[in-house]
Amino acid sequence: MAYRVEYEPGKREKQHSGRFPMLLAGCILAFLVLVNSLWPQGAQALRQWLIPGNPVVTVAALESFAEELKDGQPISDSLERFCKRILDDGKAAR
Repeated sequence: MAYRVEYEPGKREKQHSGRFPMLLAGCILAFLVLVNSLWPQGAQALRQWLIPGNPVVTVAALESFAEELKDGQPISDSLERFCKRILDDGKAAR
């Protein structure tokens, strides 16, 4: 007489795996709100570091990114072009 043990798929996965990303996003959001409200110079420096260059160019690049996605371009290619436009403008501003 033999026994056979069968495991159900998916039962071995962690059930609380979604908590960490949400907690991290909450902490980042709280940090940004505090910096923006309590330290305006730091908020400006953070904005300049995260999105360098001219805000007009950033808006144009974002609109172009959205249009490319609507036209069915792959997100990886569109995101690469978006980031390249922003970084090239940031380098030109220096």
